Amino acid sequence: MVEILAWFEVNKNRLLACAGIMLALAFVGYAWNYARNQRELRSNEALLALNVSFNAPTNLPPASSADLLKVANDFPGTKAAERASFLAASALFTEGKFAEAQAKFEKFQTDFPGSRLNASSAIGAAVALESQGKTAEALTAYQNFSARYPASGVLTQAKFALARLTEQKNQFAEAYKLYEEIGKAGPFSTWVEQAAQRKDHLLMKHPELAKTNAPLAIKLPPPAGAPPSATK
Repeated sequence: MVEILAWFEVNKNRLLACAGIMLALAFVGYAWNYARNQRELRSNEALLALNVSFNAPTNLPPASSADLLKVANDFPGTKAAERASFLAASALFTEGKFAEAQAKFEKFQTDFPGSRLNASSAIGAAVALESQGKTAEALTAYQNFSARYPASGVLTQAKFALARLTEQKNQFAEAYKLYEEIGKAGPFSTWVEQAAQRKDHLLMKHPELAKTNAPLAIKLPPPAGAPPSATK
């Protein structure tokens, strides 16, 4: 005990200095965390003040792209800024500013590479391209989407758009195959229903497409005891 007390006496200045540094670091960490939480809180309040919603439409007037972009620019690095950036791109599309919406959707994927909204942003960019009349670029974007997000919840929508544009290029066999894939892909949805309707419509106009999907004819042996004429 005497030795321990002696060691403390010799090293007390050093220990006090270390304790002071640790206390200072703890205070800095607490202050930084507090400031970050307050920033997140203020950014969420700013976004909520715009009455935005990811769910069902409401009777409230939609937030403008300018207001949403202001939230994103005022609170960079926050979760609210991420949501505001995506909603701003969507608002630009709703406002008919398709080129700006495409650019914002693409920028969103660069700014927030790990976001759960990336798949929706990617298909948003593809739809914006199609809305500008850039069919070839939109077709490529839908194809890339299917490869990049094979497990996405909006994959069916992307495949339906891809099938529809393929049909417009008169590539009927490829479009028919895509419509079939959509019908077999998953649970019933608007896109599955529309794909079934488009497939039936395509088959009515091009009945030859059914030949590629017809079952193989199997030649059965004649039944036992059948007359010779039955085997000819």
